[in-house]
Amino acid sequence: DLNAGEAGIFLNNFGIGFDAAIVHATNHSRAKEWLNHHHLGTFSYIFKAVHVLFTQPAFELRVACQGKEKVFPRAFLAIASNHPYIGGGICVAPDQRIDVRQLELVVVEKRGWLSLLGAMLAFASGRITSSSSAHVFRDSQLSYRVRPAQYGQIDGEEPGRRAFSLELTCRDYPVWQEPLAK
Repeated sequence: DLNAGEAGIFLNNFGIGFDAAIVHATNHSRAKEWLNHHHLGTFSYIFKAVHVLFTQPAFELRVACQGKEKVFPRAFLAIASNHPYIGGGICVAPDQRIDVRQLELVVVEKRGWLSLLGAMLAFASGRITSSSSAHVFRDSQLSYRVRPAQYGQIDGEEPGRRAFSLELTCRDYPVWQEPLAK
């Protein structure tokens, strides 16, 4: 559930906080079109990432996994994945495999500027789970709540800025199905 009464599907990842704020800022940037036209679209994300690093506020995140609840009063990033990579080829879930029915939630805390900078460098280089500011949850079902409203991204698409209350589960989805034999 995205929020009460809403249901949806994500194929690869569902991010809240830092990554989603970058997606939002880039998608609403006038420079993106010009940079894309000149085959420099990656730079629009890099410029916006630096800006968001300094403007993204911390938020409260409550995670329920395997019957236990963990509260992060200063979360900065939360990405649920069933795939190792997010857009741009950044590895956020190195242990994740698409042939295993399991979700991985990576949470990064905003402890201080130096630790946050280190975590974001680890994020950019595909080593976020090795950061001391990162926490990893794995299960076939994850529940978490985010307050106050934050930007979200679902496989790179924007659901808007909102407070999230999520119940995520792994399900098979018939993207391709062979016709029945007669």
